[in-house]
Amino acid sequence: MLLVGGSVLGLALTGGLIYFMFTAGSSLSAQNAAQNQAAVPAKYVKFHPEVGDFGCEYPEGWTVKNGGGQGGVQSWGKFLSPDESVSISVRGNMTGGALGGAGLAMTQGADSDEIEPPVVDIHRLMKRKVEDDYPNYEEIGDYKLFETKMGDTCQSVFTTKALLGGKQRGYRVTLLTGRVQFNMICLCPDGQFDQMRPVFDKVIQTIYEK
Repeated sequence: MLLVGGSVLGLALTGGLIYFMFTAGSSLSAQNAAQNQAAVPAKYVKFHPEVGDFGCEYPEGWTVKNGGGQGGVQSWGKFLSPDESVSISVRGNMTGGALGGAGLAMTQGADSDEIEPPVVDIHRLMKRKVEDDYPNYEEIGDYKLFETKMGDTCQSVFTTKALLGGKQRGYRVTLLTGRVQFNMICLCPDGQFDQMRPVFDKVIQTIYEK
């Protein structure tokens, strides 16, 4: 009887352990799935500050922080999702604008098919600074060159380590106008990147120099 009782107790304990592992695993999977589900905005509103060098459209309901644009301080803006897991940062850079102007002057009269737009060199240059600001920074693939309301624009996809652990993915964007150069960082949890890309693209395509 002792042997039989011990066997029954062992089976009960084993069954309980399996159930605990299953429910814990299910909860963890559900938690991970929730983390990978971002609330994709349905509406956008205009960002057009009285003082500053740029405006754009951003998701309705997001927090906006901005400053600069006077007193020698470059314009900057940051847009945060309600849970602050997704961010879009924009900052002006007069140095980059001066470099871009010099690059344009040097390339005037040259065959456009044989040269890269100045924004490409600035994009490469700005990578060094971003690497210092973001841990384990790594770009994926080559840059993408296209036109926005700002003019020539360079964009790279990158990954980085989140502050509290985990992985983040986003865009590093370099925009060049005739006067000011702007840098954008669009960032979200790695699992939400595909969902948030249209949001990032919307802001990039609507940003303009004031």
